[in-house]
Amino acid sequence: MVRIFAVLFMLSVSAPLWSAPQKRFIIKYKKGVLKTNSSKSKNVFIKSLKEESIEELKKNPSIEYIEEDTILRAYRTPGDTEGVIDKYYSKQWHYRTAPGGANLEAAWDITIGSSDVVIAVLDTGILYHVDLETRILPGQDMISDTFIANDGDGRDSDATDPGDFVTESDRCGFTSQSSWHGTHVAGTIGANTGNEIGVAGVMWRSKILPIRVLGKCGGYTSDIADGIRWAAGIEVDGLPINPYPAKIINLSLGGRGECGRYIQDAIDSATEKGSLIVVAAGNSNQNLDEVSYSPASCKNVITVGAVNYDGDRAQYSNYGQRIDIMAPGGENDYRVLSTSNTGTTTSGDDAYVFQMGTSMASPHVAGVAGLVAAFDKTLSPLQIKEAILKNSRNFDTKSNCHESNRCGNGLLDAYKALSSLQLNIPPEVDPIEPEPETPPSDDGHCGETTEKTQSSSFFLSFVLGIVGTCLKKR
Repeated sequence: MVRIFAVLFMLSVSAPLWSAPQKRFIIKYKKGVLKTNSSKSKNVFIKSLKEESIEELKKNPSIEYIEEDTILRAYRTPGDTEGVIDKYYSKQWHYRTAPGGANLEAAWDITIGSSDVVIAVLDTGILYHVDLETRILPGQDMISDTFIANDGDGRDSDATDPGDFVTESDRCGFTSQSSWHGTHVAGTIGANTGNEIGVAGVMWRSKILPIRVLGKCGGYTSDIADGIRWAAGIEVDGLPINPYPAKIINLSLGGRGECGRYIQDAIDSATEKGSLIVVAAGNSNQNLDEVSYSPASCKNVITVGAVNYDGDRAQYSNYGQRIDIMAPGGENDYRVLSTSNTGTTTSGDDAYVFQMGTSMASPHVAGVAGLVAAFDKTLSPLQIKEAILKNSRNFDTKSNCHESNRCGNGLLDAYKALSSLQLNIPPEVDPIEPEPETPPSDDGHCGETTEKTQSSSFFLSFVLGIVGTCLKKR
């Protein structure tokens, strides 16, 4: 069905079946103002309105606030296709004691996680992958707009990623192949480990809850906010309660603009419910003290910037005092390896792909937060956050983050975070240096895109991209 729709759309460029995403607004009425026959009165509405209508509504004393339902997107960085040697874990420098690594090998001597800990991934959805077998819980598709959804309908219980490829006729302001972004993020958090294939995950034992909030062109803030609520086990109008409330919620997404009240309310509610929110800082090399990005600028989150192999701030990573911590995001020849797919539009075969970005850094922190939560299940979101931030690693004196106030508390250090919670810790193991990546010996291709920006008023402008270094499963 999806393929048929795609063909019809391509053949009707002059009169498309769908238009680009519309400008929408979130309208919240004051509590108790609206009277309905239902015992639970709905006071939030999502509407496409003209500017003059908005000005009139702002004068209505019954309305608490009106804000634009901005579109956010997966954070990705520009890059060219390069090869990958078929040596999986040996290529995951980002887990080790490299200058920019997360120091996970010593941490795994303390805990490898627990299947009781649920980590929600709010992203493009997820694909079946052999390295994610048994790890994925039944999720939710929160995308309300059928054009963005690209699967023929709106919200439903199927979090499968149908592909987020964009053509010129989609009028998103850029073109791209399908990213399988959510599958890559999920693999970093919890790919099957010790199964002699593929890659390792930060948590060897965990459950991943996929919640689809991004599709063609990105995703509306209202859908993302509702996804946060649903992930935490909070009631969302028209949906069943999530039976697997997430302890950790990862958002490797965002866009330029202030943190809106609707998404901040969702974050606050999820935090009160017991969920820790981890978000990517963004890939535009911007100072967040001068330029706001959402949800990176929201309160009650861990905002994660990216470092490279050497422990320097990656050239693309946003920075500033709003950054809480830096984690491996990769750069140039050393990128983050995780689960993916060979398909450029619809899904193909299982693959393992190198990518770089704050989208890749954020799941490292989410995974370590999961390890901390597994070690001590009594910890609150704030206590988990403090264990990670207060036990981060100092930057090397040669790092471009040293003695600056732009890279948060320090570098993510899984071992230090966990060792702060217990006594009689075993000594750290000697560093194991990864082998350097080498150029491809063939011309295999997997999802290369280029830098993209969007200047339309309802889109949030920031740098996007994806690195297409991929290894097809054999």
